[in-house]
Amino acid sequence: MKRYCSVLIKLLALGLSLYVVFCAFSYGVGNIYYLKLDAYLDRWQRNKMPTRDELDDALDAGKKMLRWHSDNPVYLSALAKLHEWRAYKSYAAPEISVKEQLQALSFYKQATSRKRAWPDNWIAMARIKAQLGEFDLEFMRYVELSDSYGPFNYAVNNGLAKIQVRYFDVLPADFYSYGIKHISRVLDNNRYRYALLKYSQSLGRSSIVCTVAKINEVERAVDSSICQARSLE
Repeated sequence: MKRYCSVLIKLLALGLSLYVVFCAFSYGVGNIYYLKLDAYLDRWQRNKMPTRDELDDALDAGKKMLRWHSDNPVYLSALAKLHEWRAYKSYAAPEISVKEQLQALSFYKQATSRKRAWPDNWIAMARIKAQLGEFDLEFMRYVELSDSYGPFNYAVNNGLAKIQVRYFDVLPADFYSYGIKHISRVLDNNRYRYALLKYSQSLGRSSIVCTVAKINEVERAVDSSICQARSLE
């Protein structure tokens, strides 16, 4: 009986060891494909526009990545970003662009279900909903969660500020307090203030940002050439 138990324990230990080795191997292989995908995302983020071949190669890497490790929120988030880039590249074909945005939204949802306190993903989901023109309760939930988990996170501040500027005419009333608050936070940031002012100017809506700057007494924004030009109109 003792011999039988000893053999059984050894077999269980061997099985456990093999399982650990397999998990480590699958994670390692998955990470190789993730690093390839992440390198593409990093390059595109630095204003290197993706080619169609790069997007397809990145998608192939992403699929192989999930085949080896499908439950990693970082991997799921990376794949969501890839589909956002694919949507952007397909802007001339609205049906394809919408399909890619919905795919991105799906992967972001999977990522947040595994890592809830991730403000970058919540604001990304809010941005996609806005781009789809879906200013519903789900949109507001993403806005609230991004604000809750990342009140001073730059992606959240900038994301909500830009939504306020771009979609001002169609946003639900509940959104405006968030938009105004985050416009103010971006304007308070010396590094990012001018980019938001230029963005609002490019849309012909600098009055929104300049009004927030005046109300909140953000003098450097009020004194900027963009806001000064608005005051002379």
